[in-house]
Amino acid sequence: MHTDQQNTPVSQKARIPLVELLAMPKSNYLGFDGQPHELPIKPGRLLLINLWASWCPICQEEMKEFTEGHEKLNAAGVDILALSIEGLSASDPAGARENAIRAASRGRFPYTTGFATPRLLSALRELHKLHIPLDTQLPLPSSFLIDRQGRVSMIYKGSVTVDQLLKDANYSDLSRLERFKAAAPIAGRSLEHPQVTNTAANTSEFIRFHYALFLEQSGRAEQAIKEYAEVLKTKPDSHLVHNNLGKLMQQLRRYEESRKHFKQALLCKPDYTIAHNNLGILLQKLGEYTEAIVCHREAIRIDPNYANAHNSLANALGKRRQTAEAIKHYRYALRIRPDFAAAHTNLANTLLRQGKRGEAIKHLRHALRANTNDSMAHVRLAVALGIHGNAPEAVKHYDKALELNPNHQQALNDLARIRATHPDEKLRDGKQALALAKKCCALSQHRVSAALDTLAAAFAETGQFDDAVKWQNRAIELARRHEMAAQVARLQLYKKGVPYREGHSK
Repeated sequence: MHTDQQNTPVSQKARIPLVELLAMPKSNYLGFDGQPHELPIKPGRLLLINLWASWCPICQEEMKEFTEGHEKLNAAGVDILALSIEGLSASDPAGARENAIRAASRGRFPYTTGFATPRLLSALRELHKLHIPLDTQLPLPSSFLIDRQGRVSMIYKGSVTVDQLLKDANYSDLSRLERFKAAAPIAGRSLEHPQVTNTAANTSEFIRFHYALFLEQSGRAEQAIKEYAEVLKTKPDSHLVHNNLGKLMQQLRRYEESRKHFKQALLCKPDYTIAHNNLGILLQKLGEYTEAIVCHREAIRIDPNYANAHNSLANALGKRRQTAEAIKHYRYALRIRPDFAAAHTNLANTLLRQGKRGEAIKHLRHALRANTNDSMAHVRLAVALGIHGNAPEAVKHYDKALELNPNHQQALNDLARIRATHPDEKLRDGKQALALAKKCCALSQHRVSAALDTLAAAFAETGQFDDAVKWQNRAIELARRHEMAAQVARLQLYKKGVPYREGHSK
């Protein structure tokens, strides 16, 4: 949908009856009050989601007709949710949303109004693309009719009349064959032939599978599971569906169901390397490392250049303390895929445990080049740089991690500690240290000894030694035995009115 499109060309106006009735994805819209609301889908009633803009004259004419037909539509059980697309584009003028609110108020529109969200628009575009793959543009206005069971039954490109909505109200009550005939672009007789029936069934499976895939990738796991289950009714031997269900079940911590689907995928296709690897990953999560190693080795036997399997096998070997072989497989994965961020990170973590900080830092930098927006990768690199004595660069990566994830507790604590305790005065900033440490402690509900220890150090750096003593005592109460001696030493410093310096007075 292009927000600069001022009207709907005749060639883009269309009524599209859908053969496959897909459940509307769970989505929110923004009310004119700026608050998110669930789509008002009510059992037994229809809902028309109408996309419009205040600058679109055809939209205004359509809304006027909807207003005049309110009694008829309400009696037929048709509700309307009119969503402005204004404010979604960076090119929209200032005050665009205020214009939409004024336009809806001026017309005394009797239906629910609000603003479309990017997530909702993405779902509507996907529904449109699945049914009309060669025509991806949605003009303004566009509308989607949701039936009494919450399924999308019609797409209207361009304006739709009240009379047409009333005629289409019971469309989804038709049988699939009747809908197939109704959706034909030209009138005629349907051929009763096995090949036609088979093609229709394959089309149905294709649409439902790709819709389920969209739901999975957009974070709608429960809905995706339902759609995959529909595909299995007609194609129970689909290794792809069983594999995807396995991933979703694992995501929802339904581990035995996950195991069942991965194994079923392998019964359907024994050489399916992805399912072998995914089953291994699940088994690692369950602590079954020996069995996991068998799965990953089988995936590699089938495809020696499967980088993901080498990385997964290395993870499992590491858990079994077979470090040398783990490193070998991380390096093999990186020979296959030099930009494999996870393998770089995993190898770096292994090297850090061996004290090989220089090489580890190189791999962490590679990981960040592959994904600069990975907050955890920035933290890992910052930790390694700090241990390696490069605190100034570590600070930069902690800052970046907090820019990406302001509530990252390790980044908050580690950066606060540098700002409060580093021997180099240029790197210390007591005020920032205190703000960071307070936030970290609030997020951890003041239950983490290390965070309270840092908070005490920050209070000491700002000269508030009574508070430093108070929080250091609390940190000691929660400390593990091996942490106590160092924390008690810091407590004695604060009682003397002396701030703590990392690397000194331990």
